[in-house]
Amino acid sequence: MATIAPARRLGAIAYSFGFRSEAQFNHNFKERFGMSPRELRSIARERGINTLPPIPVGVPPDLVQRLER
Repeated sequence: MATIAPARRLGAIAYSFGFRSEAQFNHNFKERFGMSPRELRSIARERGINTLPPIPVGVPPDLVQRLER
């Protein structure tokens, strides 16, 4: 059985990749992939897939940590 990584808040993920808001991230994600990030996360969890994205580049770690709270 696959190990599931702890979930990160979608807002923290959005900011870590340079989006200015979670809404902007959600809109672009759904436009690109045909489903919301939450829908994808739900499907991944059902299938036992690790949903943690790669480590963000160019974003200070303390900012990402604050956004994850």
